[in-house]
Amino acid sequence: MATVTSTARSFRNAGVVQLQNELQPYPVIDTVVTDEVVGSLKGHKFEPISLAKVEKLLTDPHSACLYDRHLHALNKVIKHYKNAFLLKDLVQVFKILNTCADRIDENEVYLEPLLDILKIVGKPFFKEKSSDETSYEQIAIQSISQLGYLMRCNEEAVQLQICATILSIYANTSPGNEVQKLCPCSYQFSRMIVENSDVSETLVKSLALIDGNLTVKLEVLHVLQELSKYSELTCAQMLAANAGSRVCQKMLDPDTTGLLLFRSTEILWNLLENGVHEELSRQLNDITCVRFVHLFHCSH
Repeated sequence: MATVTSTARSFRNAGVVQLQNELQPYPVIDTVVTDEVVGSLKGHKFEPISLAKVEKLLTDPHSACLYDRHLHALNKVIKHYKNAFLLKDLVQVFKILNTCADRIDENEVYLEPLLDILKIVGKPFFKEKSSDETSYEQIAIQSISQLGYLMRCNEEAVQLQICATILSIYANTSPGNEVQKLCPCSYQFSRMIVENSDVSETLVKSLALIDGNLTVKLEVLHVLQELSKYSELTCAQMLAANAGSRVCQKMLDPDTTGLLLFRSTEILWNLLENGVHEELSRQLNDITCVRFVHLFHCSH
């Protein structure tokens, strides 16, 4: 009897173990195969660096004179962001630009990195999400305004590059290389941030600072000519800086190329077509401008 009972108990225990095994869930392997692993992502992999650390290195009093380290950090920024800067990084980028511009007189080591970073700024900014254009719109507008303020730098190469950068942003030239998980900002966005900034007004005011440099003056006038072609907003900002009078008074300055007169008259024509007629007439209706217009007609 004991043997039968023991045998029955063994069968019962075996049945319980089998039932438990059957109820045991199968293990789930949590494996996510990304596009990067598969290799379906197009373009270069983006490897950002800490721009805040670079900016701190440049401005910290304890490292202010470590020029070799500054140059190494700036070259690292240029290498990692060679295709374009992200919208979300523009605040740090322009802090670095302003620091370099202010340090050029102290040490020329900052000149080449400044020019290289300005060239990168001219490429369409990258966005990580489609909503970035809305999220960072004001930051982008303020950044374009900063480009105009950098005209305070007395280096001709910097001033010429600023003009080239503004034209490049406005034209929204596509970047040469694709970057994984990033998209360039749209053509409409690039034009909008330029037109809504005060860069055109600042460039008009800068004409007084660069009056003795014909090369830079011609490039500034080129930028103003392009920006004022179709934009009423840009023309309004230029007229707010007294562009009509400023441009007219200098249009007959010595110039063997003929570009000064051509670009000046094109700007005045754009202001007439897209600006407020009454304001332009008021600016041109002073004795100096009338004399220049009279001289222009007499010489042609």
